[in-house]
Amino acid sequence: MGEVRWGVIGNAKIGRDRVQPAIEASDNGRLVTVASRSGPVTYDALLERDDIDAVYIPCPTTCMSNGRARRWKPASTCCAKNPSPSAPQNSNR
Repeated sequence: MGEVRWGVIGNAKIGRDRVQPAIEASDNGRLVTVASRSGPVTYDALLERDDIDAVYIPCPTTCMSNGRARRWKPASTCCAKNPSPSAPQNSNR
């Protein structure tokens, strides 16, 4: 798999403290930009960029309630869920 170029919507603590460092530490991920309500990159501007392959939204869905996410037409859709720590395959972690 080639490089995955990430955008992050919102500047929530989970994004700053966990997701962004994980993207930057990965072998194939690159953090392109972070959008915020009051920052230089708006949510709409991030979603319209051609140099972003994946978007992480570290905030409740209510922060996207005005339809911005619905207007974005991704080439493909991917939903991910963190594995449950109680799942058998995670019992040794």
